Amino acid sequence: MFTLAIGLSIATVAVDLPTLVGVYGLAPMDITFGLAAQFTMIVVAYGTLIPNTARRTAVAMVIVLVASCVPMAWGLANGTIPAPLAPLVVLVWILAVGSPAVMVWFGSFRYETVARREAAARELGQYVLGERLGAGGMGEVYLGEHRMLRRPVAVKLITPAQAGSPDAIARFEREAQATAGLTHPNTVQIFDYGRSDDGTFYCVMEYLPGDTLEAIVHRDGPMSAERAVHVLTQVCGALAEAHAKGLVHRDIKPSNVMMTERGGMKDVAKLLDFGLVVSG
Repeated sequence: MFTLAIGLSIATVAVDLPTLVGVYGLAPMDITFGLAAQFTMIVVAYGTLIPNTARRTAVAMVIVLVASCVPMAWGLANGTIPAPLAPLVVLVWILAVGSPAVMVWFGSFRYETVARREAAARELGQYVLGERLGAGGMGEVYLGEHRMLRRPVAVKLITPAQAGSPDAIARFEREAQATAGLTHPNTVQIFDYGRSDDGTFYCVMEYLPGDTLEAIVHRDGPMSAERAVHVLTQVCGALAEAHAKGLVHRDIKPSNVMMTERGGMKDVAKLLDFGLVVSG
């Protein structure tokens, strides 16, 4: 289709040129723009309807530009286009076809660059990132999936604003190391921690579908005494293990307790965010 459009445009311009003998010099710019318009439309249509890589787009644009020069060269050779006007006609012709061709190529290049960055941003080692689950002062948390195991995980990334802070990175690392050493069923599990090729620090945790204790109380109101005791017992169990290992959480609050379902058991509390932990 692309080749056919170019061929038809060349044929149309070739047919029009003989009718312009003797009159081309009266309005050289208008006539040149008019003849070049067909090739310009091909360029615009290609960029709009045929998204492609920057390299292939560049090849296509060069083909259009070279093909468009064929009838122009013929017009200059047979005298249809007066020789004194040749520099002006060539300049106008190249601007009319070449400018949109460059813009189409640049648009394709930008799109390809952004697409690559987005794809790279959604792939972190063995994990593929999905939707964002939340964000805090330290980082953003995304739903992820291990490539091979197909296991859903929560991937926490240190925010760009914090990435340049040694203290923030140290806290991020401390959270991963402290949590990884805990095995209590009511402490969030850490699966992985590392740094990607582009310098992004990440921590991979078990995915906990549900709501924080803060969100539940805000939505449903105060818990019953029985349920509150059930939740607090679980949280205290997680803290007891941490204290036995000489760790003090220092950031216990409803937003750091996730209520989820595990192994068919509902109202399972999971203690999160050991970023402020210190050795007791």
